Amino acid sequence: MITKEQIKNKIHEAIEESELTQREIGERIGVHQGTVSQYKKGYRMPSIEVFVKLCEVLELDANEILFIFDEVNYVRKT
Repeated sequence: MITKEQIKNKIHEAIEESELTQREIGERIGVHQGTVSQYKKGYRMPSIEVFVKLCEVLELDANEILFIFDEVNYVRKT
């Protein structure tokens, strides 16, 4: 099961690796840079709509964030 801490860590890592400032990210996803900072620190979680935009801006696959799994136990459905 995914935890809030795992989501926070992935968002934090993606923001750190991005060449964008928190202000630029905020402008692109429609929130204040302070809100981006809160996402990065885990004080606040983005809504689904903002999460989708954040993934697009940071070039993230939402599945990588939301479906953290143990590869040994993962079985792909075809």
